Amino acid sequence: MIVYRKGGSVRLLRHTSPDPPFWAAGTVLPYSTRRSTPVQVDWVNLVASGSEIEQVEIADDAGESIARAPYLHPPLLLDATGAAESVYRRGEQVARAAVAAGLPILELITTDGAVPEIADDRLTLAIAFWPPEPGALDQAALAAGRIGARFGIVVPVIPPSTTELSLLTEVAAIAAARGARFLAAVPVDVDPAVRRILAEAGRVDEEEFSSLFESDLELLTVATERHVAALAQENGIPDLVPVALPRPSNWAAASALASTGNRMIRMNRDVELGWEILRASRTISALSKPLARIADAASLSIIDPLDPLIAGALEEWLESGRSALMDEIDRAWRLRRDYLVASAP
Repeated sequence: MIVYRKGGSVRLLRHTSPDPPFWAAGTVLPYSTRRSTPVQVDWVNLVASGSEIEQVEIADDAGESIARAPYLHPPLLLDATGAAESVYRRGEQVARAAVAAGLPILELITTDGAVPEIADDRLTLAIAFWPPEPGALDQAALAAGRIGARFGIVVPVIPPSTTELSLLTEVAAIAAARGARFLAAVPVDVDPAVRRILAEAGRVDEEEFSSLFESDLELLTVATERHVAALAQENGIPDLVPVALPRPSNWAAASALASTGNRMIRMNRDVELGWEILRASRTISALSKPLARIADAASLSIIDPLDPLIAGALEEWLESGRSALMDEIDRAWRLRRDYLVASAP
């Protein structure tokens, strides 16, 4: 049971460095956290929890929140997930205000929500595959494409609901057929109580049910993330949520580094360098001077404590939007789970 109550205030969060998967410098939440039963995904903290009865507060001043928050800087994430958006449209109100203010914004909705009636270069729509219903996902993608919206698909990795290979293949096919700009997997931490709810709903066999509680599911989660990335590549779709800022910006550069470092750590490849890259990402995001201006005047290695290898990769990225190091990690990351099964002795 969900109880909706108007009169709440928009929550505004500010982030000091870009983190996967949304790379946001600020987050706008026109609804309170819990918006579905029995399983709710917190898209800011990437945690799935459960409850039978929830009360949802709905902000009255959603459209004015952007104008009253001058300390928020783009790129912005708008969390308009849940069924409440299909009725109250507070997310769409925020999106319209951001577009009118010239602010790039990523609006996140779910398959039980609503596609905003907006098509603007400053708005990117991310359709989260939750609840995991392919038909609803296809309809949302079709609606977004019909109005010319820039959109992509986000797959929360929640075993066993979104880890079945045939289901992921179907999601990738929908993304390709409907013209999605990206297809990205998002790891979600699922507490044991929710694992039981999902396992029972998914009618998994005894062995699969036991596996959900005998490990932390990290191996399955990472393998599924990599599988989704491989499917995206096979369909000619980028496998990351884009950063809604131009390439020379410090935040975009820091996001590119954060993506590389995060992938290195999660696939256990040169982990020490991966952590060094993440530290460099935070250093770059905190710079007061534009990175491109520093690169024009001297080598980026003058930035302390930037490793020469990382500085070189950033200089390549500033010139072309790519670097050999980043490309190598991305290629290694894209690995199908069924390939691993087929290759096993």
